[in-house]
Amino acid sequence: MTDRITLDLTTSITWLAHMVERYANIRLGQAGLPAGMSYARANLLLAVHAAHSEGNSARMVDIALDLGVTARTLTTMVDSLAGQQLIERTVDPGDRRAFQLVLTDTGRELVPLLQTELAHAAEAVAAPLGQSDREQMARLVNRLIERG
Repeated sequence: MTDRITLDLTTSITWLAHMVERYANIRLGQAGLPAGMSYARANLLLAVHAAHSEGNSARMVDIALDLGVTARTLTTMVDSLAGQQLIERTVDPGDRRAFQLVLTDTGRELVPLLQTELAHAAEAVAAPLGQSDREQMARLVNRLIERG
């Protein structure tokens, strides 16, 4: 049986994730980015950038898993970003049935601004915490993530 503390922690983590997304959407909406840039779309661009930078797969199926979204949801986001010429689909050389995602030059140019705006959103969320509390929270959250 799940104890009350675990349930409270799960609820708190969920609300924190919503808060981060809300703050990020506000920042992104005020940053002069292409129309419709949201936290979800920014994360997609950053995930594709990270995959290529780290030598990992940027296949659509892998990016969908990384972001925790369905293939259909990813397709909708990719269609929108491709329409804005920020991302492209290319045939996967290892599997002609699959597509890799690649940032366009314009998409790559947005990466530093997206990173900055999301860092500002994170700062706003963490503002009530002192430095030692932030460090402790980062350690604890990273421990949870690493075991997943």
